[in-house]
Amino acid sequence: DIIKNYVDILIANEDEAEAFCGYRDEHKIMTHLQDLAPVAALKLGEKGSCVSYNNKVHRIKAQTDSPPVDTTGAGDLWAAGFLFGLVNGYAIEACGAMGSACGYEVCRVVGAKIPDAGLEVILFGVGQHLHAAAQQVEALLPQLVQGAIEECLAGVLAQQRVLLAGIV
Repeated sequence: DIIKNYVDILIANEDEAEAFCGYRDEHKIMTHLQDLAPVAALKLGEKGSCVSYNNKVHRIKAQTDSPPVDTTGAGDLWAAGFLFGLVNGYAIEACGAMGSACGYEVCRVVGAKIPDAGLEVILFGVGQHLHAAAQQVEALLPQLVQGAIEECLAGVLAQQRVLLAGIV
């Protein structure tokens, strides 16, 4: 009950999830975790991750261009990238992709510090997600404006009807 009542974002790797849930199967784990928290993530290493949001599970691909040099800090950096996306309002898939990018970049070096070149790759990914989000908003803008205008006109017409009814 503590998790269900006080946790909004639950992030676990396979071993942590198995110890907690008693399952090794990722589908059973995600079913269990999504019942406990509004946002639940299961980190699967080189298999990627699963993220549950609004009772829908999203599969996130791992970035695996080259074998890992050292996995120290990979889970923590995955969480950092994911949470960065979440607090900045990215789509849940983009949050998972940010997590994967951060986790992957730290695996390319020894130790838990991402070098500048890796940070540039991640920042480029952030820029791509921001650009894509801006394009989505731009595409929806005419519909949103039209809807707002129609709603405003409907309100004005309703007020005029009330005024006319009061006069008559």
